[in-house]
Amino acid sequence: MATTHETEGVINALVCNCGSTWTFKDGAVEYKSGKPQPKKEQGEPVAWRTFDGEGLYFYCSYEDNETYADVWNKRNPNHKGWVEPLYTTPQQRTWVGLTDEEEQELDEKYGDDINVYIDQRDLKLKEKNT
Repeated sequence: MATTHETEGVINALVCNCGSTWTFKDGAVEYKSGKPQPKKEQGEPVAWRTFDGEGLYFYCSYEDNETYADVWNKRNPNHKGWVEPLYTTPQQRTWVGLTDEEEQELDEKYGDDINVYIDQRDLKLKEKNT
């Protein structure tokens, strides 16, 4: 999750790169312009953040730069992961529960001790959902 300082950097980059007005409000980036806000799919970022290798970040808008991360990774194969997308809202993940077989397996192994059972069930759910 980006910090307030990082988000403000994104806003400044967006203002400079696309001429639109962006603001930071209540932990989210808001787009303001004379034209309607572009429709964004849930999985579509609004900007890219690139690590410079020395603790700083460079920001550029996603608009007209959709392939930025792919191009960066191709040109800089030793620095994959330095470019990351930034979103206006947190990305939603689909919750994955345990199957009946997994529940039964946990019950057979740890059913005698409810505390151990709950801990193991929590670990299994965390493993599946992170």
